[in-house]
Amino acid sequence: MDAPATTTPGWHPDPHLENTMRFWDGENWTAQTAPASGSAKSSVSSRKGVLIVFGGIMAALLVVLMFNWLTTPSAADCALQRVEVAAGDRATWELHDACR
Repeated sequence: MDAPATTTPGWHPDPHLENTMRFWDGENWTAQTAPASGSAKSSVSSRKGVLIVFGGIMAALLVVLMFNWLTTPSAADCALQRVEVAAGDRATWELHDACR
């Protein structure tokens, strides 16, 4: 492995492994490695992003389901619409799709 730009002993970015730090003893690389400080943070932030997207999708689904539930007529509403059609007060094409 290449020597770090500075020859001071310590933890330096591993030149061959991404998101890894390796200890330089002043003359040679040692076998000691550790995760880079930013790698753990990025996995947490990516999980947080996934949760935010999932939460947004679930909220949108809830809105769609609530809209459908609120706009779909009940059985009593459908019965009333059918009575109105039979009495001639409402045209057949005016029936809600759920009542047909």
